[in-house]
Amino acid sequence: MVKLMLLYESDAYNNEDWYINNFSFKSVRDADIDYKQISINSTSQEEIFKLIEQYVKPDENSILNITDLYYTKDYVFQSIYKVVESSISKNYNALGSQLTRTHTVGGTMMLFKRRINNDSHEFLDFTFEDLHTLIHSTFVHNAMVIHANGTLEDYPFINDVLESTPDKQTFETIRYHEYKFLDYTMLFYCDISAEQTPENLNKIASTIYRKKIYGRVFITLTDNNDEHPQCISLDMNTLNQIYHLHAIEEELDHTKYAKKFDLENTNSFPQINYDPNFFSIINLEYIKKENVTHKTNVDNFKDVLNNIK
Repeated sequence: MVKLMLLYESDAYNNEDWYINNFSFKSVRDADIDYKQISINSTSQEEIFKLIEQYVKPDENSILNITDLYYTKDYVFQSIYKVVESSISKNYNALGSQLTRTHTVGGTMMLFKRRINNDSHEFLDFTFEDLHTLIHSTFVHNAMVIHANGTLEDYPFINDVLESTPDKQTFETIRYHEYKFLDYTMLFYCDISAEQTPENLNKIASTIYRKKIYGRVFITLTDNNDEHPQCISLDMNTLNQIYHLHAIEEELDHTKYAKKFDLENTNSFPQINYDPNFFSIINLEYIKKENVTHKTNVDNFKDVLNNIK
Protein backbone atom coordinates (compact mmCIF):
# COMPACT_ATOMS: atom_id res chain seq x y z
CA MET A 1 0.00 0.00 0.00
CA VAL A 2 1.26 3.46 -0.89
CA LYS A 3 -0.07 6.98 -0.36
CA LEU A 4 -0.55 9.64 -3.00
CA MET A 5 -2.06 13.11 -2.70
CA LEU A 6 -5.00 14.85 -4.32
CA LEU A 7 -4.69 18.61 -4.64
CA TYR A 8 -8.17 20.02 -5.11
CA GLU A 9 -8.96 23.47 -6.49
CA SER A 10 -6.98 25.84 -4.25
CA ASP A 11 -6.22 29.56 -4.34
CA ALA A 12 -2.92 30.79 -5.66
CA TYR A 13 -0.26 32.62 -3.70
CA ASN A 14 -0.69 36.25 -4.73
CA ASN A 15 2.42 38.26 -5.58
CA GLU A 16 2.02 40.45 -2.49
CA ASP A 17 2.27 37.30 -0.35
CA TRP A 18 5.57 36.17 -1.83
CA TYR A 19 7.71 36.46 1.28
CA ILE A 20 10.04 33.68 2.39
CA ASN A 21 8.33 33.38 5.79
CA ASN A 22 5.00 32.67 4.07
CA PHE A 23 6.46 29.43 2.72
CA SER A 24 7.67 28.02 6.03
CA PHE A 25 6.30 24.64 7.09
CA LYS A 26 3.95 26.24 9.62
CA SER A 27 2.69 28.87 7.17
CA VAL A 28 1.92 26.29 4.49
CA ARG A 29 0.28 24.00 7.05
CA ASP A 30 -1.93 26.87 8.23
CA ALA A 31 -2.81 28.01 4.71
CA ASP A 32 -6.21 27.21 3.21
CA ILE A 33 -5.04 24.44 0.88
CA ASP A 34 -7.59 21.82 -0.10
CA TYR A 35 -5.87 18.44 -0.32
CA LYS A 36 -6.38 14.81 0.64
CA GLN A 37 -4.01 11.91 1.08
CA ILE A 38 -5.32 8.56 -0.19
CA SER A 39 -3.93 5.02 -0.01
CA ILE A 40 -3.86 2.62 -2.94
CA ASN A 41 -3.04 -1.08 -3.03
CA SER A 42 -1.60 -1.17 -6.55
CA THR A 43 0.43 1.21 -8.71
CA SER A 44 -0.05 -0.68 -11.96
CA GLN A 45 -0.83 1.28 -15.10
CA GLU A 46 -4.36 -0.07 -15.02
CA GLU A 47 -4.88 1.15 -11.47
CA ILE A 48 -3.39 4.59 -12.21
CA PHE A 49 -5.80 4.99 -15.13
CA LYS A 50 -8.68 4.12 -12.82
CA LEU A 51 -7.55 6.80 -10.39
CA ILE A 52 -7.33 9.33 -13.21
CA GLU A 53 -10.90 8.54 -14.24
CA GLN A 54 -12.11 8.75 -10.66
CA TYR A 55 -10.34 11.92 -9.49
CA VAL A 56 -9.07 13.93 -12.48
CA LYS A 57 -12.23 13.15 -14.47
CA PRO A 58 -11.06 13.84 -18.04
CA ASP A 59 -13.58 13.79 -20.86
CA GLU A 60 -13.05 13.18 -24.57
CA ASN A 61 -12.03 16.81 -25.09
CA SER A 62 -9.61 17.03 -22.18
CA ILE A 63 -5.87 17.51 -22.49
CA LEU A 64 -4.19 15.35 -19.86
CA ASN A 65 -0.69 16.26 -18.71
CA ILE A 66 1.97 14.38 -16.75
CA THR A 67 4.66 16.62 -15.30
CA ASP A 68 7.74 16.03 -13.15
CA LEU A 69 7.45 18.95 -10.74
CA TYR A 70 10.48 18.55 -8.47
CA TYR A 71 13.48 16.25 -8.32
CA THR A 72 16.55 15.39 -6.25
CA LYS A 73 19.24 12.76 -6.71
CA ASP A 74 16.95 10.24 -4.98
CA TYR A 75 13.34 10.91 -5.94
CA VAL A 76 10.94 12.91 -8.09
CA PHE A 77 7.48 14.40 -7.53
CA GLN A 78 5.09 13.77 -10.42
CA SER A 79 1.66 15.17 -11.22
CA ILE A 80 -1.26 14.23 -13.43
CA TYR A 81 -3.87 16.87 -14.27
CA LYS A 82 -6.19 18.34 -16.87
CA VAL A 83 -5.09 21.42 -18.81
CA VAL A 84 -7.72 24.14 -19.23
CA GLU A 85 -7.71 27.20 -21.46
CA SER A 86 -7.31 29.97 -18.89
CA SER A 87 -7.65 31.04 -15.26
CA ILE A 88 -11.30 31.92 -15.85
CA SER A 89 -12.10 28.35 -16.88
CA LYS A 90 -14.46 26.29 -14.75
CA ASN A 91 -12.75 24.40 -11.89
CA TYR A 92 -9.50 26.37 -12.29
CA ASN A 93 -6.88 25.10 -9.85
CA ALA A 94 -4.76 28.18 -9.18
CA LEU A 95 -2.22 26.60 -6.82
CA GLY A 96 -1.85 23.54 -9.05
CA SER A 97 -1.12 25.86 -11.98
CA GLN A 98 1.59 27.63 -9.99
CA LEU A 99 3.19 24.28 -9.13
CA THR A 100 3.51 23.37 -12.83
CA ARG A 101 4.91 26.88 -13.51
CA THR A 102 3.81 26.71 -17.16
CA HIS A 103 0.35 25.12 -17.43
CA THR A 104 -3.20 26.07 -16.47
CA VAL A 105 -4.69 23.28 -14.36
CA GLY A 106 -8.37 22.41 -14.11
CA GLY A 107 -9.87 20.44 -11.23
CA THR A 108 -7.99 17.93 -9.12
CA MET A 109 -4.25 17.37 -9.50
CA MET A 110 -2.82 13.97 -8.54
CA LEU A 111 0.60 14.01 -6.88
CA PHE A 112 3.02 11.06 -6.71
CA LYS A 113 6.47 10.49 -5.25
CA ARG A 114 8.77 8.08 -7.10
CA ARG A 115 12.20 6.70 -6.36
CA ILE A 116 14.86 7.15 -9.03
CA ASN A 117 18.29 5.61 -9.70
CA ASN A 118 16.83 2.12 -9.86
CA ASP A 119 14.84 0.20 -12.43
CA SER A 120 11.70 -0.16 -10.38
CA HIS A 121 10.87 3.56 -9.99
CA GLU A 122 8.81 2.46 -7.03
CA PHE A 123 6.11 4.68 -5.62
CA LEU A 124 6.76 6.22 -2.20
CA ASP A 125 4.31 7.80 0.23
CA PHE A 126 3.53 11.41 -0.68
CA THR A 127 3.22 13.22 2.65
CA PHE A 128 2.30 16.73 3.72
CA GLU A 129 6.02 17.33 4.24
CA ASP A 130 6.45 16.57 0.53
CA LEU A 131 3.65 18.99 -0.35
CA HIS A 132 5.42 21.68 1.67
CA THR A 133 8.71 20.91 -0.10
CA LEU A 134 6.96 21.19 -3.47
CA ILE A 135 5.28 24.50 -2.65
CA HIS A 136 8.39 25.96 -1.02
CA SER A 137 10.62 25.00 -3.97
CA THR A 138 8.18 26.57 -6.43
CA PHE A 139 8.54 30.02 -4.90
CA VAL A 140 11.72 30.01 -2.79
CA HIS A 141 15.08 29.17 -4.35
CA ASN A 142 18.39 28.62 -2.64
CA ALA A 143 21.58 30.23 -3.86
CA MET A 144 24.97 29.41 -2.41
CA VAL A 145 27.36 32.04 -1.13
CA ILE A 146 31.04 31.15 -1.34
CA HIS A 147 33.20 33.32 0.91
CA ALA A 148 36.83 33.94 0.12
CA ASN A 149 37.89 31.93 3.18
CA GLY A 150 36.17 28.85 1.73
CA THR A 151 33.05 28.79 3.88
CA LEU A 152 29.70 28.14 2.20
CA GLU A 153 26.38 29.73 3.14
CA ASP A 154 22.79 29.06 2.07
CA TYR A 155 21.05 32.12 0.66
CA PRO A 156 17.28 31.78 0.05
CA PHE A 157 15.56 34.19 -2.34
CA ILE A 158 12.35 34.49 -4.35
CA ASN A 159 12.73 36.67 -7.43
CA ASP A 160 16.31 37.95 -7.46
CA VAL A 161 19.30 36.70 -5.52
CA LEU A 162 20.28 40.32 -4.80
CA GLU A 163 16.84 41.36 -3.53
CA SER A 164 17.72 40.87 0.14
CA THR A 165 21.27 42.19 0.17
CA PRO A 166 21.41 45.20 2.50
CA ASP A 167 24.29 46.93 0.73
CA LYS A 168 22.93 49.59 -1.64
CA GLN A 169 26.18 49.48 -3.58
CA THR A 170 25.51 45.87 -4.56
CA PHE A 171 23.68 46.69 -7.78
CA GLU A 172 26.48 49.05 -8.83
CA THR A 173 29.39 46.70 -8.20
CA ILE A 174 28.00 43.19 -8.76
CA ARG A 175 28.25 41.57 -12.19
CA TYR A 176 26.93 38.14 -13.10
CA HIS A 177 28.49 35.64 -15.50
CA GLU A 178 27.03 32.44 -16.93
CA TYR A 179 28.80 29.13 -16.60
CA LYS A 180 27.41 26.03 -18.34
CA PHE A 181 27.71 22.72 -16.54
CA LEU A 182 25.95 19.53 -17.69
CA ASP A 183 23.77 21.78 -19.89
CA TYR A 184 22.49 23.65 -16.82
CA THR A 185 23.46 27.27 -16.18
CA MET A 186 25.24 28.44 -13.06
CA LEU A 187 25.28 32.22 -12.55
CA PHE A 188 28.30 33.62 -10.72
CA TYR A 189 27.67 37.00 -9.08
CA CYS A 190 31.00 38.63 -8.26
CA ASP A 191 32.02 42.08 -7.04
CA ILE A 192 34.12 44.17 -9.41
CA SER A 193 35.30 46.24 -6.43
CA ALA A 194 36.60 43.23 -4.46
CA GLU A 195 40.16 43.60 -3.20
CA GLN A 196 42.47 41.52 -5.36
CA THR A 197 44.86 40.15 -2.76
CA PRO A 198 46.02 36.56 -2.24
CA GLU A 199 43.98 36.40 0.98
CA ASN A 200 40.82 37.43 -0.86
CA LEU A 201 41.16 34.92 -3.71
CA ASN A 202 38.07 32.71 -3.78
CA LYS A 203 39.62 29.35 -4.58
CA ILE A 204 36.40 27.33 -4.72
CA ALA A 205 34.63 29.71 -7.11
CA SER A 206 37.80 30.12 -9.18
CA THR A 207 38.28 26.36 -9.50
CA ILE A 208 34.77 25.90 -10.87
CA TYR A 209 34.74 28.89 -13.24
CA ARG A 210 38.40 28.41 -14.32
CA LYS A 211 39.27 32.08 -13.80
CA LYS A 212 40.49 33.92 -10.73
CA ILE A 213 37.60 35.32 -8.69
CA TYR A 214 38.11 37.53 -5.68
CA GLY A 215 35.81 38.12 -2.73
CA ARG A 216 32.38 36.78 -1.93
CA VAL A 217 30.50 35.03 -4.76
CA PHE A 218 26.78 34.23 -5.07
CA ILE A 219 25.90 31.24 -7.26
CA THR A 220 22.46 30.37 -8.60
CA LEU A 221 21.36 27.46 -10.79
CA THR A 222 18.98 27.41 -13.78
CA ASP A 223 17.73 24.29 -15.56
CA ASN A 224 17.95 23.45 -19.27
CA ASN A 225 14.33 24.04 -20.27
CA ASP A 226 14.47 25.75 -23.65
CA GLU A 227 11.10 27.51 -23.48
CA HIS A 228 10.76 28.28 -19.78
CA PRO A 229 14.11 27.93 -17.96
CA GLN A 230 13.52 27.71 -14.22
CA CYS A 231 15.69 28.68 -11.32
CA ILE A 232 16.21 25.68 -9.05
CA SER A 233 17.84 25.43 -5.66
CA LEU A 234 21.51 24.69 -5.23
CA ASP A 235 22.57 23.06 -1.96
CA MET A 236 25.86 22.84 -0.13
CA ASN A 237 26.43 19.14 -0.80
CA THR A 238 25.90 19.51 -4.56
CA LEU A 239 28.18 22.55 -4.74
CA ASN A 240 30.93 20.68 -2.87
CA GLN A 241 30.59 17.80 -5.35
CA ILE A 242 30.75 20.20 -8.31
CA TYR A 243 33.87 21.79 -6.83
CA HIS A 244 35.56 18.41 -6.37
CA LEU A 245 34.76 17.28 -9.93
CA HIS A 246 36.31 20.49 -11.27
CA ALA A 247 39.32 20.30 -8.95
CA ILE A 248 40.28 16.84 -10.24
CA GLU A 249 40.00 18.23 -13.80
CA GLU A 250 37.98 15.44 -15.38
CA GLU A 251 35.44 16.09 -18.09
CA LEU A 252 31.99 14.64 -17.43
CA ASP A 253 30.37 12.80 -20.31
CA HIS A 254 26.72 13.33 -19.46
CA THR A 255 25.62 11.73 -22.76
CA LYS A 256 26.18 8.30 -21.24
CA TYR A 257 23.32 9.13 -18.88
CA ALA A 258 20.85 9.68 -21.71
CA LYS A 259 17.29 8.95 -20.70
CA LYS A 260 15.91 5.61 -21.80
CA PHE A 261 12.14 5.51 -22.10
CA ASP A 262 10.64 2.03 -21.87
CA LEU A 263 7.17 2.54 -23.31
CA GLU A 264 6.48 -1.18 -23.19
CA ASN A 265 6.97 -1.36 -19.43
CA THR A 266 3.51 -0.68 -18.04
CA ASN A 267 4.84 -0.95 -14.49
CA SER A 268 6.85 2.24 -15.04
CA PHE A 269 3.86 4.47 -15.77
CA PRO A 270 3.94 7.45 -15.59
CA GLN A 271 7.31 7.72 -17.33
CA ILE A 272 9.87 9.82 -15.42
CA ASN A 273 11.66 12.56 -17.33
CA TYR A 274 14.20 13.43 -14.64
CA ASP A 275 15.94 10.11 -14.16
CA PRO A 276 18.81 10.63 -14.41
CA ASN A 277 18.90 14.33 -13.62
CA PHE A 278 21.43 17.06 -12.89
CA PHE A 279 21.77 16.13 -9.22
CA SER A 280 21.86 12.36 -9.66
CA ILE A 281 24.50 12.53 -12.41
CA ILE A 282 26.76 14.72 -10.28
CA ASN A 283 26.27 12.42 -7.29
CA LEU A 284 27.05 9.28 -9.30
CA GLU A 285 30.20 10.82 -10.80
CA TYR A 286 31.32 12.12 -7.43
CA ILE A 287 30.93 8.71 -5.78
CA LYS A 288 33.17 7.15 -8.46
CA LYS A 289 35.85 9.85 -8.11
CA GLU A 290 35.63 11.13 -4.55
CA ASN A 291 39.11 9.81 -3.66
CA VAL A 292 40.88 11.35 -6.65
CA THR A 293 43.44 14.01 -5.67
CA HIS A 294 42.79 17.64 -6.60
CA LYS A 295 44.97 18.97 -9.41
CA THR A 296 43.86 22.56 -9.94
CA ASN A 297 46.11 25.38 -8.81
CA VAL A 298 44.10 28.60 -9.13
CA ASP A 299 47.28 30.68 -8.86
CA ASN A 300 48.05 29.56 -12.41
CA PHE A 301 44.92 31.18 -13.84
CA LYS A 302 45.70 34.38 -15.74
CA ASP A 303 42.24 35.89 -16.27
CA VAL A 304 40.33 37.60 -13.45
CA LEU A 305 36.54 37.51 -13.61
CA ASN A 306 36.21 40.60 -11.40
CA ASN A 307 37.92 42.65 -14.11
CA ILE A 308 35.08 42.10 -16.57
CA LYS A 309 32.96 45.22 -16.10
